[in-house]
Amino acid sequence: MRTHCPAEVPVAMWVAVCGMILGASDSSLAQGILEALRREVRTERDRDSHQRDRRRVRERDVRESDDDRRDFLAGMALRGLTLPFWGPPIVLEDNYRDYGEFFSYPYKRGATGMMVVDPAHHALTKVWHMRTRGEYLQSFSGFSSVGGQVLVDTLPRLGLDSEFYHRQENLPAGRRDSLWTGDLNVLLRFAQSPLVQMRTGLGVNWLSDAVDRDYGFNFTYGGDLMFRDPWILSAEIDAGTLGSATLLHGRLTVGVQRRHVEVYTGYDYFRVGHMTIDGCLAGVRLWF
Repeated sequence: MRTHCPAEVPVAMWVAVCGMILGASDSSLAQGILEALRREVRTERDRDSHQRDRRRVRERDVRESDDDRRDFLAGMALRGLTLPFWGPPIVLEDNYRDYGEFFSYPYKRGATGMMVVDPAHHALTKVWHMRTRGEYLQSFSGFSSVGGQVLVDTLPRLGLDSEFYHRQENLPAGRRDSLWTGDLNVLLRFAQSPLVQMRTGLGVNWLSDAVDRDYGFNFTYGGDLMFRDPWILSAEIDAGTLGSATLLHGRLTVGVQRRHVEVYTGYDYFRVGHMTIDGCLAGVRLWF
């Protein structure tokens, strides 16, 4: 009987084992490459997605930062714009609980100013105050104006003021042109102390001549400082409209007080649209 060569078994077995190993190796290799490729693809996509998310976060942070910056700047601008209204009461320690009563005129009988704010005072004061003024303005542009004002203030901090000016101009050939301007305002004394009284209010501007009358809106802001007997510093700003034009009126005066009479001088600026009348003024103010 013929027998197989014992060497054929190991060869066949090695061929089968090598085939199985190679197949397993190919399968494993194939699975590893695809997974690696998958991981690369997805990891890269996830990385891009993460980077996009980070960009979105940064962009959102930038937008939020810009919004915060804009909000901060807007808040600072609002505080700056409203500072003239809330700043003086803080500086003057005006708590709005104490009423202020008036002397007949500033520095009366050695007083430190125009008012007494202490509710327990025993001075001779009044619950209302009125003053009138008359003045002459010589403009740098050749105009001249004669005008005046009446102001009434009261214990509850409410008041009225009205000013009026007759403005005239000399024209060639001996001709003259003139008109009237003025305003009427309701006032609030929003800050007060013996030395300082500050007022603001709303009202109307007006212009009148031989042809017609025109009106507009007015906002006014001003006050008086009695910084040392007998000196008085007064300032006022009016801003608004007159007819179809804008209006801006500002003045600053320094006066010397003697009982009920104040003599003052200063500067006046009056602008309507593109036309400006400004110059030096002198006047007399009576306090009651």
